[in-house]
Amino acid sequence: MIPRRANRIAIPARLVSKLAAFRRALLGLVVREGFAWLVLTALIVLLTVLVLDRFIDTAAWFRASLLAVIGVAAVSLVMRLVRVNLACRSPLHIARVISVGEPLFGDHLVGAIELAESDLEQARSATLCAGALEQVADDADSRDLRAALPDARWHHVFRAATALMIVIVCVFLMAPNLVRNAVKRLLNPFAGT
Repeated sequence: MIPRRANRIAIPARLVSKLAAFRRALLGLVVREGFAWLVLTALIVLLTVLVLDRFIDTAAWFRASLLAVIGVAAVSLVMRLVRVNLACRSPLHIARVISVGEPLFGDHLVGAIELAESDLEQARSATLCAGALEQVADDADSRDLRAALPDARWHHVFRAATALMIVIVCVFLMAPNLVRNAVKRLLNPFAGT
């Protein structure tokens, strides 16, 4: 067994900062996409209550179920944010996420970081490990790691939410009590009508 070295080779600071910037961009993307889905879900639910209340007296359990759908969307946003945060908790984990979007560079990055964390490899050749890290750091400096981010779908979701918001605002301008009552019935489903 190789003893742990006290003076391990550190990952270059410029590479650590690039990985941290990628992590922030990924978390920002997850928040924007999750928020867009949450807003769209809330607007669809509100529009459902608005339309159905014009034709039938919706049951309290139905309105409560629709309110629960919004809650589930909020909880799923938080769960996804936690999952992504855990998936990016170390430079090696971030490198693995990058390797999904940019396989060639990501694999080089994963390999170099594994060398930096391996006492066995550093005992064999510390110079080789340091050189691999510097080479990957130089390569990372010339790259925009945001290209490895997953495709952003939140733009489409926000467009759909904007269209629904326009519909609801138009209805509100024509019949404000209609929208107010739908919001009240949705937010307090078991209250008297």
